[in-house]
Amino acid sequence: MERPSHKELASKLQLAAALVNDRRWAPADPVTLAANFEELNLFLADEQRAALAATFSEIRPEDYRGAHPPQRSYERVTRGAEVFAFEWDSERLDGRCT
Repeated sequence: MERPSHKELASKLQLAAALVNDRRWAPADPVTLAANFEELNLFLADEQRAALAATFSEIRPEDYRGAHPPQRSYERVTRGAEVFAFEWDSERLDGRCT
């Protein structure tokens, strides 16, 4: 069976959205994320969380563009964790996102 399956991807997206909504998430690279938020003029924590939540509501399992099976992270904080890469057309962010 090829990984990740549609069901696994849906579950990962649902978990990510729940973690954002419950304020139980942490970025792998806070500096890069802060720069991304600044580009979007999102400075307040609640604005940033709302943007992430909206983003997760847009992404679908069929938007997965990562490896089969998923690659492993090399970032210090998440080293060894699986990386699930998505690409989609975002209404919230007005364009193509990866």
